Order: sequence, then C-alpha cells, then structure tokens
Amino acid sequence: MINDVMDTHCVNDREPSSPVPLLPNPLCSQMRLPALAAHCLKEIDNYRRGEPSTDTYGVELLRRATMEDDQQA
Repeated sequence: MINDVMDTHCVNDREPSSPVPLLPNPLCSQMRLPALAAHCLKEIDNYRRGEPSTDTYGVELLRRATMEDDQQA
C-alpha cells in the first residue's frame, strides 16, 4: 500500500543504522544555485523516463537548504 509507513531505522531486521550526515559533495558544492537546480530537474526527468539518474544534485540542494539555511535552495 502506498501510504504504509516504513521504518527507516532498521533494514532487513539488522541492527539500527546510524543517520548519515549531509556532507558537501565536492562535485557540486561549488555550483551556483540556478545551475544546481537545473541539473536536479534534469535528473528528475531522467528518472521519470526510466533512464539512469542520480540524486546528487537534489541531495546538495537539500544540504544547502537545511545545513546552510539557504532559503533559495
């Protein structure tokens, strides 16, 4: 069911996993925000078409928004 809540702290009944800190990615941490957002949208389109995609740009946007308190991100 789509609305089921998944426990993300344990995977396959293993020990609880530690949260992974949002560290800057050297490949895109120096990118300007408009370019980063454009790459993120391109990767979302790739994912929707079933093509290879990465979440690197989206994670960097999330990191900037949360860790750097960047309101534009």
